Amino acid sequence: PGAWEVGKSLGDALLKRYLDETGAYPRSVGIIVYGGATMRSKGDDIAEICYLLGVKPIWHKTNGIVKGLEIIPQKDLGRPRIDVLPRISGFFRDSFPLLVERIDQAVRMVAVLDEPLETNMIRRHVVRDVETFKVEGMTEDQAFREASFRVFGCPPGTYGAGVSELVESKNWETQEDLGNNYIRYSSHAYGKGSYGQQKPAVFRTLLSRM
Repeated sequence: PGAWEVGKSLGDALLKRYLDETGAYPRSVGIIVYGGATMRSKGDDIAEICYLLGVKPIWHKTNGIVKGLEIIPQKDLGRPRIDVLPRISGFFRDSFPLLVERIDQAVRMVAVLDEPLETNMIRRHVVRDVETFKVEGMTEDQAFREASFRVFGCPPGTYGAGVSELVESKNWETQEDLGNNYIRYSSHAYGKGSYGQQKPAVFRTLLSRM
């Protein structure tokens, strides 16, 4: 519960700064999630992700363990639900598989809400991408799953972002080379139905919206 309060404060601070600088709410934000930071804070970063999405944890009444998630009603939230793209570290992936599933679950819960697209950025983007994937030949269910992936990281069993290795090897020439290698290494989706499947086109689309 303490981490939830901190996470809400972090989310509010992020949104206030963006509002002050641009006059509007962000449609999409990226958050890098590290396992060590999650251990130290007991979940500040995960709480911030959930809060930006407009989802809150359900705690077990006796032992205090998070047993599920619930939607924060739009009237209580008082702002749009933000599309959040967490890039998780390899250590986080290995240490907190349940939290990976929770974040993925939260995104899918928000994506199916019957809300106006201008107040639900996840749904806004998922609806658009579903149509694109259906044109490519996917079924409705396949297209929804592809469009709702948000948790990405490096390949199973590996660690890092793939950029420092490229720099150290001096096997690059342009900034684009570094960016392409980051996408190649970081575009592995985690969540229901995917344990690190590489989806560079989906990842590029999500990055382009930040």
